[in-house]
Amino acid sequence: MNKTRRAGVREVAQLAGVSVATVSRVLNNPEKVVKKTADKVLAAADALDFLPNNAARVLSQHQSRTL
Repeated sequence: MNKTRRAGVREVAQLAGVSVATVSRVLNNPEKVVKKTADKVLAAADALDFLPNNAARVLSQHQSRTL
């Protein structure tokens, strides 16, 4: 079975030339990031066909928001 791994926040951060924390900030609180930086991150995410990983989000937040 040969599954291709999707790009993650680390790859987006590397391509945009910013930290993983900055990528997270752009995705979750874009108003806290300078527009030029946000544009670089969003362009990198688009170029890599980035989709947020919901399983990773649940693990990091320690809550699944399900009943």
